[in-house]
Amino acid sequence: MTTDDKWGPLIGQMILLKQQIAETGAIPTFRYTLPRVAAREEEIAAAEARLGAPLDPGYRTFLTYANGWDAFDVSLRLFGTEDFGQGDAWRLGESYVDTFCSFPENAQYPPTALLPIAVALEDKDLLCAVTAPHEEAGRILWIAGEIVDMFDTFEEYFASMIEYHKEDLQEARSSAGNSPT
Repeated sequence: MTTDDKWGPLIGQMILLKQQIAETGAIPTFRYTLPRVAAREEEIAAAEARLGAPLDPGYRTFLTYANGWDAFDVSLRLFGTEDFGQGDAWRLGESYVDTFCSFPENAQYPPTALLPIAVALEDKDLLCAVTAPHEEAGRILWIAGEIVDMFDTFEEYFASMIEYHKEDLQEARSSAGNSPT
């Protein structure tokens, strides 16, 4: 199975987990959302043209399965092709990158090396792909004022979010008085 072949099952697993969490009713602020329909190659090419550079290869492949996902995790919006290089979510992501990079302890990441791929619309979370020619190109940074976590690939980040949602489901079922299955 190639990496590309994994996206359908990974996305399906996340959808199911989000549905199960929503069904418990235990988390009033939880939003059950679905990913957007897969991006066409022309949409991806247009996003890359606006950026003047190619997208992270892992995220680019994800877009061919899901063209973004609102409220992927709480208020975190995974960017779709229409978000790259334009719009309010993009500007917010870029402002978070600029703030993060302004601190001396983050000097190893100049703003030009961080491509926002997701931003939380209600708090300060940001997901960035480290871009070439930076030595960490391809790595995904989860930033909330500082680096919360790092992932070698976007797929690794996505898989970790599935694990977080599994924990959320167990907690939601416990608080709702339902037994885990």
